[in-house]
Amino acid sequence: MSEKGQFVVTEQQDMAAALEATKAYVRGITKLTDVTCKVDRLEGGYARVSADSDAGQVTPIVGFARKGKDGKWEVLAMGSYFDGDFFKRHAIPAGLQKI
Repeated sequence: MSEKGQFVVTEQQDMAAALEATKAYVRGITKLTDVTCKVDRLEGGYARVSADSDAGQVTPIVGFARKGKDGKWEVLAMGSYFDGDFFKRHAIPAGLQKI
C-alpha cells in the first residue's frame, strides 16, 4: 500500500494480469490446447504479447494489450501484421511496435 492508502501494482503483477488476459483471448480464438502465451514487454500501461503452438500447429502471433482504468488488462488484437493506423488508433507506444 502506498502512503495515501492506495495499492501499488508492481510490474510483475501487471505482467501476470496481461498474461492471463492473453491466455483468455487465445482460448477464445482457437481450440488448440498446446499454446504457449507470453508477455514480451510492458510499457506505459500497454503490453506486447505473443502466442505460439508448442507442437508447431499454428504460426506464432503477436498482439497488444492495454490496461484499463479499472486496472484490468484487455487484448486489443492478435495477428501477424499491424499497420501504422492500428498503432496510432490505440496509442501503442513506439517501443512496443516492432514485431
